[in-house]
This record gives sequence, C-alpha cells and structure tokens, in this order.
Amino acid sequence: MAKRIGLHENRTRVMFHLPLNDTKEEKAANKVVQYLQSQKQEDGGVKGFTHSVFRQTVFRGWWWSQATEQWCQDQIVLFMVDLKIDFADQRLSAQIRELKKTIRHWYRYFGKPQEEIWVVAHPITRFD
Repeated sequence: MAKRIGLHENRTRVMFHLPLNDTKEEKAANKVVQYLQSQKQEDGGVKGFTHSVFRQTVFRGWWWSQATEQWCQDQIVLFMVDLKIDFADQRLSAQIRELKKTIRHWYRYFGKPQEEIWVVAHPITRFD
C-alpha cells in the first residue's frame, strides 16, 4: 500500500494506449473500462482512471508492424490509471500482467487481436 508521508503519498500511475479505429475496437475498449471499474480494492487497487475521448479520438499513433513490415496508423485512446500502491510494490507486476491479459482477451474476442499492448508505469507523488 502507498505510504503516507506528511502531506503526500507515493502511488503508481499506469498508462496505456488502445486502438479505436472501428466499432469492434470500441467495444473492446469499453470492456477494458468495465474491467478497470471492477478493480477497486481496499488495498492497492484502482483508485481512479482517466481516458481521452473515444469518438473522435484526439490522438493518432504510428507503429512499426513486425508482421507486415510496414508503418501502421491507429486512432488512439489514452488511459491513465492510478493505483494506491508504491512503484516498488511487488504486486504491481501482477496487476499489469492481468491488465494486459484482459486487454488482449477483449480485442481478440471482438475479432481485433493486437500485435502488442504497450503498458508503462511511473512512480508518482500525490499531494493533499
């Protein structure tokens, strides 16, 4: 759990980008939102999250596809998820692994499997 030190506490921010090019990917992204909402736990769970708008997306992402050996472009939704655990907490890796597994599952389920799901985590300090 994040330790409170005076007027601040250390937490972890997890960020990821999801492609949202069509209705199938929008359905998958909505399932990810539902998953995040289900992850509120008393100790270390999701304490809040933010995402950019789904339609019309404001971000475009370019990435190199190993499968097709060409540049690909996606409309992107950016997610920022705040966890009430410290960056050094051993539970962080398991939570991120489960998040990536869930994202992969829903994109495959709706017929839009992804070559890669890029998730990053940053230590943050929250002030009262």
